[in-house]
Amino acid sequence: MKTILLCLALSWVSYAIVYIRTRLRGGTFVEPVANLVACTVASALAGFFIAIGISCAVPNKTTEVNRQLVAIRSANGKTGAFFYPASAVLGIPAYRVYTKNVDGSLSAQILPSNTFIIESAELNNEAIWRKTSVNKDSSSALYHWSISLNGDWDIRNYIVLPAGSFVP
Repeated sequence: MKTILLCLALSWVSYAIVYIRTRLRGGTFVEPVANLVACTVASALAGFFIAIGISCAVPNKTTEVNRQLVAIRSANGKTGAFFYPASAVLGIPAYRVYTKNVDGSLSAQILPSNTFIIESAELNNEAIWRKTSVNKDSSSALYHWSISLNGDWDIRNYIVLPAGSFVP
Protein backbone atom coordinates (compact mmCIF):
# COMPACT_ATOMS: atom_id res chain seq x y z
CA MET A 1 0.00 0.00 0.00
CA LYS A 2 2.84 2.37 0.76
CA THR A 3 4.14 1.84 -2.77
CA ILE A 4 0.87 2.98 -4.34
CA LEU A 5 0.69 6.04 -2.07
CA LEU A 6 4.31 6.93 -2.84
CA CYS A 7 3.67 6.69 -6.59
CA LEU A 8 0.57 8.87 -6.23
CA ALA A 9 2.46 11.47 -4.21
CA LEU A 10 5.34 11.55 -6.70
CA SER A 11 2.96 11.92 -9.64
CA TRP A 12 1.08 14.78 -7.98
CA VAL A 13 4.30 16.58 -7.08
CA SER A 14 5.69 16.17 -10.59
CA TYR A 15 2.34 17.26 -12.06
CA ALA A 16 2.34 20.37 -9.83
CA ILE A 17 5.93 21.21 -10.86
CA VAL A 18 5.09 20.88 -14.57
CA TYR A 19 1.86 22.87 -14.13
CA ILE A 20 3.55 25.71 -12.21
CA ARG A 21 6.50 25.80 -14.60
CA THR A 22 4.19 25.98 -17.62
CA ARG A 23 2.12 28.77 -16.06
CA LEU A 24 5.24 30.78 -15.09
CA ARG A 25 6.49 30.65 -18.66
CA GLY A 26 3.18 32.04 -19.86
CA GLY A 27 2.00 28.85 -21.52
CA THR A 28 -1.45 27.39 -21.32
CA PHE A 29 -2.17 24.04 -19.81
CA VAL A 30 -4.76 22.10 -21.83
CA GLU A 31 -7.31 20.19 -19.75
CA PRO A 32 -5.54 20.37 -16.36
CA VAL A 33 -8.20 18.30 -14.52
CA ALA A 34 -8.24 15.54 -17.15
CA ASN A 35 -4.44 15.43 -17.14
CA LEU A 36 -4.43 15.19 -13.32
CA VAL A 37 -6.93 12.32 -13.38
CA ALA A 38 -4.97 10.46 -16.08
CA CYS A 39 -1.73 11.00 -14.17
CA THR A 40 -3.35 9.72 -10.93
CA VAL A 41 -4.73 6.56 -12.56
CA ALA A 42 -1.45 5.80 -14.34
CA SER A 43 0.61 6.25 -11.16
CA ALA A 44 -1.80 4.15 -9.08
CA LEU A 45 -1.54 1.32 -11.61
CA ALA A 46 2.25 1.64 -11.70
CA GLY A 47 2.38 1.54 -7.89
CA PHE A 48 0.09 -1.49 -7.83
CA PHE A 49 2.30 -3.48 -10.20
CA ILE A 50 5.47 -2.43 -8.36
CA ALA A 51 3.88 -3.55 -5.06
CA ILE A 52 2.98 -6.93 -6.57
CA GLY A 53 6.61 -7.33 -7.65
CA ILE A 54 7.82 -6.43 -4.17
CA SER A 55 5.43 -8.96 -2.58
CA CYS A 56 7.32 -11.74 -4.35
CA ALA A 57 10.43 -10.78 -2.35
CA VAL A 58 8.75 -10.79 1.07
CA PRO A 59 9.96 -13.85 3.00
CA ASN A 60 7.56 -16.47 4.31
CA LYS A 61 7.19 -17.36 7.98
CA THR A 62 6.03 -20.71 9.36
CA THR A 63 3.84 -20.59 12.44
CA GLU A 64 3.08 -23.59 14.63
CA VAL A 65 0.36 -23.82 17.26
CA ASN A 66 0.05 -26.80 19.63
CA ARG A 67 -3.11 -27.57 21.60
CA GLN A 68 -3.66 -30.47 24.00
CA LEU A 69 -6.40 -32.88 22.94
CA VAL A 70 -8.79 -34.32 25.48
CA ALA A 71 -10.05 -37.89 25.36
CA ILE A 72 -13.80 -38.20 25.66
CA ARG A 73 -15.86 -40.96 27.32
CA SER A 74 -13.67 -41.39 30.36
CA ALA A 75 -13.73 -40.20 33.93
CA ASN A 76 -10.15 -38.94 33.98
CA GLY A 77 -10.04 -37.42 30.48
CA LYS A 78 -6.93 -39.44 29.59
CA THR A 79 -8.45 -42.64 28.19
CA GLY A 80 -10.98 -43.06 25.45
CA ALA A 81 -11.07 -41.60 21.94
CA PHE A 82 -9.14 -38.43 21.10
CA PHE A 83 -10.94 -37.78 17.83
CA TYR A 84 -14.13 -38.88 16.12
CA PRO A 85 -15.32 -38.85 12.55
CA ALA A 86 -17.65 -35.90 12.19
CA SER A 87 -20.41 -35.42 9.67
CA ALA A 88 -19.29 -33.85 6.41
CA VAL A 89 -18.72 -30.10 6.50
CA LEU A 90 -19.65 -28.57 3.13
CA GLY A 91 -19.45 -32.07 1.63
CA ILE A 92 -15.91 -32.70 2.93
CA PRO A 93 -15.37 -35.44 5.56
CA ALA A 94 -13.99 -34.11 8.83
CA TYR A 95 -12.77 -35.08 12.32
CA ARG A 96 -14.11 -33.67 15.58
CA VAL A 97 -11.61 -33.13 18.38
CA TYR A 98 -11.83 -31.49 21.78
CA THR A 99 -9.01 -29.25 22.99
CA LYS A 100 -8.22 -28.09 26.49
CA ASN A 101 -8.06 -24.31 26.93
CA VAL A 102 -5.75 -22.45 29.31
CA ASP A 103 -8.60 -21.92 31.79
CA GLY A 104 -9.39 -25.67 31.82
CA SER A 105 -12.50 -25.49 29.66
CA LEU A 106 -12.99 -27.58 26.52
CA SER A 107 -13.43 -26.37 22.95
CA ALA A 108 -14.78 -28.44 20.08
CA GLN A 109 -12.79 -28.20 16.85
CA ILE A 110 -13.49 -29.64 13.42
CA LEU A 111 -10.45 -30.66 11.39
CA PRO A 112 -10.52 -31.57 7.68
CA SER A 113 -10.11 -35.18 6.61
CA ASN A 114 -6.64 -34.48 5.17
CA THR A 115 -5.33 -34.15 8.75
CA PHE A 116 -2.18 -36.18 9.33
CA ILE A 117 -2.43 -38.70 12.18
CA ILE A 118 0.94 -39.51 13.76
CA GLU A 119 1.89 -41.81 16.62
CA SER A 120 4.72 -40.73 18.91
CA ALA A 121 6.52 -42.79 21.56
CA GLU A 122 7.34 -39.56 23.41
CA LEU A 123 3.71 -38.99 24.42
CA ASN A 124 2.26 -40.81 27.41
CA ASN A 125 -1.55 -40.83 27.66
CA GLU A 126 -1.91 -37.44 26.00
CA ALA A 127 -2.46 -36.22 22.47
CA ILE A 128 -1.64 -32.96 20.68
CA TRP A 129 -3.24 -31.10 17.80
CA ARG A 130 -0.47 -29.33 15.89
CA LYS A 131 -1.41 -26.72 13.29
CA THR A 132 1.31 -25.32 11.04
CA SER A 133 0.69 -22.52 8.60
CA VAL A 134 2.79 -20.46 6.22
CA ASN A 135 2.18 -16.75 5.78
CA LYS A 136 4.06 -13.59 4.83
CA ASP A 137 6.46 -12.30 7.48
CA SER A 138 4.93 -9.04 8.72
CA SER A 139 8.19 -8.08 10.48
CA SER A 140 10.00 -7.83 7.14
CA ALA A 141 10.88 -4.33 5.92
CA LEU A 142 9.38 -5.12 2.51
CA TYR A 143 6.04 -6.30 3.92
CA HIS A 144 4.50 -2.81 4.21
CA TRP A 145 5.62 -1.90 0.69
CA SER A 146 3.94 -4.92 -0.86
CA ILE A 147 0.44 -6.09 -1.54
CA SER A 148 0.19 -9.32 0.38
CA LEU A 149 -2.73 -11.48 1.27
CA ASN A 150 -3.05 -11.45 5.04
CA GLY A 151 -4.48 -14.95 5.34
CA ASP A 152 -2.62 -18.12 6.16
CA TRP A 153 -1.90 -20.53 3.37
CA ASP A 154 -0.47 -24.03 3.23
CA ILE A 155 -2.19 -24.98 6.48
CA ARG A 156 -1.43 -28.48 7.77
CA ASN A 157 -3.10 -30.16 10.71
CA TYR A 158 -1.49 -33.00 12.65
CA ILE A 159 -2.97 -35.14 15.40
CA VAL A 160 -0.09 -36.60 17.41
CA LEU A 161 -1.18 -39.62 19.45
CA PRO A 162 0.60 -41.88 21.96
CA ALA A 163 2.23 -44.95 20.39
CA GLY A 164 -0.16 -47.87 19.89
CA SER A 165 -3.33 -45.83 20.43
CA PHE A 166 -4.41 -45.45 16.81
CA VAL A 167 -6.72 -48.18 15.52
CA PRO A 168 -7.79 -47.53 11.91
